[in-house]
Amino acid sequence: MKRKPLIIALIISIIAASFAFLPEKANATTDKIYANSGDGAVGYYASTQTWTTTRNSTDGTVVNTTNEDVSIMARKNSSTGKFDIIRYFATFDTSSIPDDATITSATVGLRGWAKGGTADGRAYNIYGSTAEDTLTTADYDQAGTTAYCDTSISHTSFSTSAYSTFALNATGLAAISKTGSTKISFREVTFDVENTEPLTDAYIYIYPTDHADTSADPYIEITYTSGSGGAAPIGRVQRFYMMD
Repeated sequence: MKRKPLIIALIISIIAASFAFLPEKANATTDKIYANSGDGAVGYYASTQTWTTTRNSTDGTVVNTTNEDVSIMARKNSSTGKFDIIRYFATFDTSSIPDDATITSATVGLRGWAKGGTADGRAYNIYGSTAEDTLTTADYDQAGTTAYCDTSISHTSFSTSAYSTFALNATGLAAISKTGSTKISFREVTFDVENTEPLTDAYIYIYPTDHADTSADPYIEITYTSGSGGAAPIGRVQRFYMMD
């Protein structure tokens, strides 16, 4: 008997084997990115205006980008009887995230150090921002109204000795830029965002990037997958013979 390679079977075997090389699962990467210098607060403060004017004004009356701390509030000032609102703005350079990355999760961390007043249902959350890189009073109305996190943190729960963290939802994840800057605002929810006139006084303080203790800087921590880990062979080529 003489053996002959079955050419057709060999070709089919090679083709089948080529399809058996499947890409490995891409590895996840987590980057922690700190806020750019110049983050801070813009507020409509110590005014003699009505709540509606204070809340809906285009421009603020104060801006703070140089202090060791910034306050966030929406209150009826217990000393003046007038209304004050202060909003925080930050920019993060997220251009280091690869263009082909799939962002799977992200968290914003803000380090509180003080709070006061009456809780009265107050809560705080992360929102979008269209503020300029260099904050001015004109950025007062550049804070978004769609929450980037599904869970606000109450005034009572907001930590004054550790980071408070906000897991970004789908809207927040979609707002992360892979080619430039990602901007956020941080606002009081119950009175400021929801536009309800407050009857009480309360505030919180957080550390900005320019605070002396850099371990307390605001950050965004982003987890993503990018590219492929290569190919893993899961099959082999077989040669078939026929006998005649």
